[in-house]
Amino acid sequence: MLTTQLDGPLTTEDVLEAKAAIFNQDFSASEGWELVMDLKLKDGEECIVHKRPVPATGLSLFRAVTRVNVECEKYYECYKDNEYRKTWDSSVVDISFLAEDAGNKIWHWIVKFPWPMSNRDYVYYQRTEAFPEERVFVISGRSVNRDLQSSYKPEQSGVVRVEQFVSTVAIRSLGPGKCEVLCFYFDDPKGSIPKVVVNYATKQAFPSILSNFSAALNKYDDYLKKQQSEKK
Repeated sequence: MLTTQLDGPLTTEDVLEAKAAIFNQDFSASEGWELVMDLKLKDGEECIVHKRPVPATGLSLFRAVTRVNVECEKYYECYKDNEYRKTWDSSVVDISFLAEDAGNKIWHWIVKFPWPMSNRDYVYYQRTEAFPEERVFVISGRSVNRDLQSSYKPEQSGVVRVEQFVSTVAIRSLGPGKCEVLCFYFDDPKGSIPKVVVNYATKQAFPSILSNFSAALNKYDDYLKKQQSEKK
């Protein structure tokens, strides 16, 4: 599920299929899934992460559900704002917009990995679709085709290129001031990274990212006002 095609541009039909698949998934079911983290936050907010093996890869597909106290529209706008992300996400070395192709934005993203591992970078397509009448928003991404990645962004010394990556994030309203974020994520970080390191990094990263993103949401309106004032 959601890992059958790991590269190439995304179409509206791809996003609609991913939307249907993710909303048909029973996120409360644990059979076949290993619990990575069940994080209870303040005021009823929570984040639950599971993973399961992807056959013949030695890798895992991650599944996460997050429930937060914010309007879904604001969460969506803040989440997809990569320029803003550079100001608050400590795992980001750099994010740069490269091009557009058939309704997709193409991004280059360098992610900080803990020492002694090398940083990773991604060249990937991103497509977003909004369904305002449903108060649903979907952000899908997957790798640019391997043979095209270097033409958009040559590989850098000391940084490992992640050639296979796919994710779907679906955001929906749970009523006034509340939303639910459902996510599937898979990538091949390459290199021999011990399972215990992956698990530890995941457990350490999620609380930090959630905390930082929560703070970023609270400051997003001020950020937008500042951006508007600087354009005048």
